[in-house]
Amino acid sequence: MRPFDIINRIRTKLGYFVSDLIVWHKKNPIPLQKRLTNSTEYIFVLSKTPKLKYYTKKYTHNFIESGVASSGLGHSAVYPEDLPQFCIENFTKENDIVLDCFMGSGTTALSCVKNNRNFIGFEVNKEYIELSKKRIHPFINQQRLF
Repeated sequence: MRPFDIINRIRTKLGYFVSDLIVWHKKNPIPLQKRLTNSTEYIFVLSKTPKLKYYTKKYTHNFIESGVASSGLGHSAVYPEDLPQFCIENFTKENDIVLDCFMGSGTTALSCVKNNRNFIGFEVNKEYIELSKKRIHPFINQQRLF
């Protein structure tokens, strides 16, 4: 219930609206011992106004099913690219700015670059910053990077 508690605080204290809720079903979740394995995560779509603009033109479900990405990149929790891709396609247009407060390995930034969006990312781990640069570098002009 923790994510819902946090979202409720954001809603009441900062005035954001929960415009949509997306459920990610992980096809290959990490098994847990002595409790149920959590095979879902929530993506809360927040906006400052009650009417969020949608940019998709097709009928779209709020359910994404994909596997957890391989940790071979040097980060233990790499999201699959289809998660940020889904959000970018549905909630942004070209040249918009996407904020990623926990950039990690740079999956959201990579999806932004591939889809002609700008990004701002925050990350405290210097190794992850270098990993992000290495992943994004082949796709963008060096002058735009970081």
